Amino acid sequence: GLYATFIVSTFSMAVWQWCIVISALMQYFFLATFFWMTAEAINLYRKLVQVFKPDIKNYIAIAMATCWVVPVFIVAFSLAPRYQNYFHQNFCRVYDYSFYFGVIIPFGLVYIFNWFTFILIMVFLSSRPNLKKEGSKKANYRK
Repeated sequence: GLYATFIVSTFSMAVWQWCIVISALMQYFFLATFFWMTAEAINLYRKLVQVFKPDIKNYIAIAMATCWVVPVFIVAFSLAPRYQNYFHQNFCRVYDYSFYFGVIIPFGLVYIFNWFTFILIMVFLSSRPNLKKEGSKKANYRK
């Protein structure tokens, strides 16, 4: 979706209504992509760090609903106050305050959360006892 809207945006500058639609779709697919990255980061954390804790029931359905629906609201709330920020004579993409509040801030929050989750996972994995070294010590005693 993101690549297709990006390509179509280059050809849709002649009709401003079409430009607004393509810009909103491009923003939506951009946000949905990063929300899916967050869902996968949470899933990875649950599988690697919280191994023995009970699973969240229907996690995939919850993640799917969240990752496809939350970007709709972000796009709607940044599009509704000033739809003129979704087209320009030179390009079809969101800009000005709608760009900052509808793209940069959500992306920044997701990006920071994903790095925080990555660091938590790496700290957990590096603090685990090294099973390979223990296994090699036991193999040496058998000889």
